[in-house]
Amino acid sequence: MCVKVGRETMDRIKYFSESDHKNTKNLLERCQLFIGAHDAINDLVKVGTYESQIPGKPFINQNDRIKDVYFLLEGEVDILINGRGIATRCAPTHIGEMAVTDPTARRSATVVPLENCILLRIHELDFTTIANKHPRVWQNIAAEIAQRLRQRGELVDTKEVTPRIFIGSSAEYLDVAYAIQEGLLHTDISVNVWSQDCFRPSEGTLAALEREALNSDFALFIFGNEDLVISRDEKSEVPRDNVIFELGLFIGKLSSQRVYYAKEIDINLKIPTDLLGISPINYRRKNRESLSVSVQPICNKLSKMAKLHGTK
Repeated sequence: MCVKVGRETMDRIKYFSESDHKNTKNLLERCQLFIGAHDAINDLVKVGTYESQIPGKPFINQNDRIKDVYFLLEGEVDILINGRGIATRCAPTHIGEMAVTDPTARRSATVVPLENCILLRIHELDFTTIANKHPRVWQNIAAEIAQRLRQRGELVDTKEVTPRIFIGSSAEYLDVAYAIQEGLLHTDISVNVWSQDCFRPSEGTLAALEREALNSDFALFIFGNEDLVISRDEKSEVPRDNVIFELGLFIGKLSSQRVYYAKEIDINLKIPTDLLGISPINYRRKNRESLSVSVQPICNKLSKMAKLHGTK
């Protein structure tokens, strides 16, 4: 048997390969693929190759033509389709068997280790030969494929691939909202700007806002010093109350992880105490000509959050 290892994983590889692969066999017996076909395991370990994979580096890429089958002996991996994580697999399990069933098919997903992983790799032709010798393996693969396709249908078909961001502001700060929209124009993010003028205290507007909250993945509200309040004989600049209301509405629908507010760093605003635990995205507004540059930190933050959290 050929063995590919890094120095740091030598002991783990030895653990799985020693004593005629006893520990590997014990793990593989727990895989659904070998229900009623335990004899196939003895054939697989004779032709397999042990490999170690590091976190973050894919060992299977979507649309690849190489169709080797992997058995995850140690570690955890993420399954991605079109860049979106759809499932997480933990050892012991099998990966890549779907592509083997169709000689013309390419890889349907990318597989990325979430931690250091140890795998047993079986060449496509070797796996096919062994599965033909033990037909129950093909039956188990068919059952597994049906189950996974149902799961993918639920996760992929019902979700939008492009994150949608709702931006709310008063009329005075619409230029900032549109500058952010322009700054995200060449990203994989869809932006919907809605001004404070649209927010009427009527049932129709509230219903429309609720629909936007349900259809959005993230929301950003521009806080400005539009209003002045007097509290305990002290004057304070505050954001428009409607904008604060809508921020609360979206937090209720999307959670505080997906809703943010932005403010000019040089403006001292009186913020409701309930929002003090939420860090604002600050920007420095110099003049109209440099607005696109001023909002770049906001665009960067939104892009980072969209990549981190994805769509709902």
